[in-house]
Amino acid sequence: MATFNRGFYCEVVLYLIFLYPYWDRIVFMQQLATAGIDYVPYFVGDLFLVVMFLRIFACVRHTERYHEYTDIYSKKICQSYYGFVPSRLFSTKIEMIENPTRIAVLMFLSSTIILAEILRIFELPWEMNN
Repeated sequence: MATFNRGFYCEVVLYLIFLYPYWDRIVFMQQLATAGIDYVPYFVGDLFLVVMFLRIFACVRHTERYHEYTDIYSKKICQSYYGFVPSRLFSTKIEMIENPTRIAVLMFLSSTIILAEILRIFELPWEMNN
């Protein structure tokens, strides 16, 4: 059975984020708010980047299903002995208890980088108004 090394995972993440080079098309979308601008130019690559961030979020949620605290045996133990069904929030709390530094750094970096990029894309009409 083949094992995947760190380089393979980095390559998968890079292919999920980065687009094909030299494929920048401009799309003009109508401005809905009254900001004095009729149409806002967006790069198609920027819009695809938002969709790719959603794909990464879906991949992360998919890996949470195969966590050691959310597999079938752990769910059975939690339900029969402790009387609750473990969910995503339960596995996140356990990760925060066992690895607080790793979770804090990952949450900080992912929320800062991803949300800043999405905010930059969708606040383009307000930037153009100035």
